[in-house]
Amino acid sequence: MVMAWGQFIDHDFIRTPISSGGLKMKGNGLPGRPTGCVIDQSPNDYCYHAGDERVNTVPSLGTTHIIFLRDHTRIANELTNINPMWTDEIIFQETRKIISAFNQQITYGEFLPVLLNEKLMKNYGLNNAPCHSDVYDETVNAATGNAFDVAVFRFGHTLIPHFQGLMNDDLVTIEKFKTETTFNRPFLIQKANGTNQYFMTRWMTVGPAGRMDRIFEKAILDLLFVDSNGDSFDLPSLNIQRGRDHGTPGYNDWRRWCNLPRATHFGSNAGGLVNHTPDNAMRLGNVYQDVDDIDLFAGGITETHIEGGGIGPTFACMLGRQFKNFKIGDRFWYEQPPQHLGGTGFTKGKYKKIRQL
Repeated sequence: MVMAWGQFIDHDFIRTPISSGGLKMKGNGLPGRPTGCVIDQSPNDYCYHAGDERVNTVPSLGTTHIIFLRDHTRIANELTNINPMWTDEIIFQETRKIISAFNQQITYGEFLPVLLNEKLMKNYGLNNAPCHSDVYDETVNAATGNAFDVAVFRFGHTLIPHFQGLMNDDLVTIEKFKTETTFNRPFLIQKANGTNQYFMTRWMTVGPAGRMDRIFEKAILDLLFVDSNGDSFDLPSLNIQRGRDHGTPGYNDWRRWCNLPRATHFGSNAGGLVNHTPDNAMRLGNVYQDVDDIDLFAGGITETHIEGGGIGPTFACMLGRQFKNFKIGDRFWYEQPPQHLGGTGFTKGKYKKIRQL
């Protein structure tokens, strides 16, 4: 979401006006929101200002923004020293290009292989290339599919842990917070002159996460954004309702789209919900009157994982196709050769450095 809504794509409103090619910062972190902040905890606290308006929702999201912000500034400073004649605009655009390449390298090199097995990574052409590769196809639409947005990629909500925490240099947890107590509290990473940002990053890197299954933490079921009246939201139900509001076809329709067998009954045997355990199939049968009524999110999130992967076959198919389109439909994909589009690709040396991430 940093790349989709953050300051590195279309929302460069926190770009610094001075000639540095960098982005606005407050100390070593994100700038404060000039207006509209209603979650101050004390006079010294402030709301973050970023391309994603949810940057203050949970401290881990704010930390992610800060990581990319600092890296942008670091690279911009290095490019300025190496190329003193470059204009601010050139430095900014080159830095953004490098940051985008970092994100693509990490996503396709580390994130997707955890979700998809080796066979699917190969079938969809998602593995990072050892050298330059011209994969661009101008006939491919790289836009995000609606069903992917409102259902498939929200599988991550099952990974939300019960606690958020801070971890020191020795990877020892020094403080933990129940996740529901961290909503709209950016000051948790502003404390100690911002050093909590480092502690939060370590926790995010090696701390425990939830399992990708139908189980959700209470923090996002009954305790999400509790108001003064005790009313709250339920994130999984919001996901389902969003799919309905968008007119997203049901689970069975997407099974057919993926060339997977449609279910005709609520059993887990042949002709039924064959990628579900008997228990999960029964639970869906207790909620829906007909198998064709099963919502995509509910059906996908309850599937048994593919062998060697972290999601079920329906979500794996939809995710694989979407990320294939992201890759081959992107004319600025980072693996493109140097001469691509009049010299917009990375040189061999730069590409090698990016691949070392």
